Amino acid sequence: MKISKNWISEFLNIPKSINLEEELTQLGLEVDTIIKNKNDYIIDIEFTPNRGDCLSVLGTARDLAAYKNKKIKLPPISPYTVERKNNIFRNLFSDICPEYRFMILNNISLETETPKFIKDRLLKAGIALVNIIVDISNYVMIEIGQPTHAFDADKITGKLSVIKSKKELTFFGINNKEYRVNKGTPVIVDDNNVVHALPGVIGSKISSVGLSTNNVLLESAFFLPDIVRALSSKYRIQTDSSYRFERGVDSKIQELALSRIHFLLSKSIALDKCKLHKITKKSPHTKIKSFRFDSSLFKRILG
Repeated sequence: MKISKNWISEFLNIPKSINLEEELTQLGLEVDTIIKNKNDYIIDIEFTPNRGDCLSVLGTARDLAAYKNKKIKLPPISPYTVERKNNIFRNLFSDICPEYRFMILNNISLETETPKFIKDRLLKAGIALVNIIVDISNYVMIEIGQPTHAFDADKITGKLSVIKSKKELTFFGINNKEYRVNKGTPVIVDDNNVVHALPGVIGSKISSVGLSTNNVLLESAFFLPDIVRALSSKYRIQTDSSYRFERGVDSKIQELALSRIHFLLSKSIALDKCKLHKITKKSPHTKIKSFRFDSSLFKRILG
């Protein structure tokens, strides 16, 4: 993952004299390269599969903050309300996705240009530019680690469901490739059984957002790592989203991601107040766990 030192500095006060390669290595994060880019440094970090918590600027800064005993400064977000009732969502299988949040953005123009600082940081991170919605969505994914997905709301018939397919279906992905899904495959479908996404992996071409899009449904969910890993492997698709989901995304930051996107988008487009919709299904995967340990023993073993 490529991130910039200046971006990390927005979360954490980093002295100019700090040797980032040495500090990150001390944390067990393998730095491939650090390249100077004008008044910034681009850091390419290789993460082991167990460090999904670090796959963002926030995650990397959080590890540095713990190491240096400093506080993290979170990015600004839009004030928001949360509603459980909605007329957009029908069904949610907890063994695929126990936490699902979404936001509706009405009457927006995707012809609006993406802010320059967002484009610059995405390009430095190796992320292609698409349009203002997708760009800001990708920006927030790199920033805090939560992948999100934008659907053209007008291309959805009836309501959406995250379920296991009841029959064999086909769909075109946003990569313009056709996929055939077997019965029992985790999918996001509408009331006409049209596939709109493989959960956490790839969206469908039919509801992708473009210049003609007027109304957007923006998804922010917690898909179970094993589900995403199996789908990614079976269909040989690895996206920035699947790369994070299969390593484990924080199950408590879905609302943070949407309110952050709303905040950034509102700087360029007139938006209604931030209203999020919440669907939660009980799952042992999202329960908060606590445990006790002897801190002196902890320090002695770690050295």
